[in-house]
Amino acid sequence: MTSGFERAFRGIFLFRLSAIFIFFFLFFTPKLATAKPIVWQAQKGGAVFTLFGSIHLGSPNFYPLPELVEDKFDKADALIVEVDLASSKVPAFPDRRNSYQSLNVKEKRLLETVAAKARVDLSLLYAMQPWQTAVTLQMEQAKSLGLRPDFGVDRHFLQKSSSTGKRIIGLESLEQQFSTLTTMEDNGKAMLLETIEDWDQKRLDLACMISAWRQGDHKTLTAMSNYFAEYSSLEDRVLYQRNLKWISLLQDKNKFPDGNYLLVVGDLHFHGKRGLLALLEKEGFSIKRLTSGGSVNCFSSAGRMNQSANTSSQRYQGEVDLASVLAQKY
Repeated sequence: MTSGFERAFRGIFLFRLSAIFIFFFLFFTPKLATAKPIVWQAQKGGAVFTLFGSIHLGSPNFYPLPELVEDKFDKADALIVEVDLASSKVPAFPDRRNSYQSLNVKEKRLLETVAAKARVDLSLLYAMQPWQTAVTLQMEQAKSLGLRPDFGVDRHFLQKSSSTGKRIIGLESLEQQFSTLTTMEDNGKAMLLETIEDWDQKRLDLACMISAWRQGDHKTLTAMSNYFAEYSSLEDRVLYQRNLKWISLLQDKNKFPDGNYLLVVGDLHFHGKRGLLALLEKEGFSIKRLTSGGSVNCFSSAGRMNQSANTSSQRYQGEVDLASVLAQKY
């Protein structure tokens, strides 16, 4: 029988996006001018895909989005997203070893330190499976940054689709997304350790990422994606393997006949040697960048983030007004 705790925890996930992606999207962002993220086009034969990287949590100053992508939405035959929660159910979580049982003494001490920073009840974290503990901590980190559900980029387009009657196509089900977490080795212990061992640095890394997204800095986003591919134990499962499945789907003429589509998925899926842009090109798609961009030059693989980005992150601390990484189910 499902416990009250499991039911309560499951309720957390009645949201627009799977918590798989929280790890990649905790950040500060400055109040810059209107955002100018990159719009791409991938074409093969008569199938034309406009590609737009989403930030799963957003800020009012993300908007308006580039006029071009809004126009492409209006003209698209369908909106493609990672998952359409309107047609998905939250799966049951298998009962497995909890975090207290999974961590050694040293790891427990580190979790205690992070729990104190996040102001989360340690006993609650111990009772969860490791991947659940990681998700909960990062949800609390998002809340501490004032994140809200209202301004996520995918949410923006899903709401527009709902109001206009535009067809929505999900690349995967919610069940498939959750299986990425629930089938992790050792119940996601590596995910938890990666979260707590690098708790503060992630905020700095992702301050750089959000600035690069806003400014359309493909070079920096590519450098970050390649870094994560090499050093993150989660990248293969969370990004690359899913990219490969999506590439296969996008070439399925039964699912995507000739026409115009707007594809909106997490921005880190696009960049780097294992990103969608490179993989689509290998499959014979012509790739074209439709918008120009700037340069923030904030990421150094040697130093994770260079000093200028570090300083910027601190300067904009008081200006954070971002959306929650998890939005309510549509």
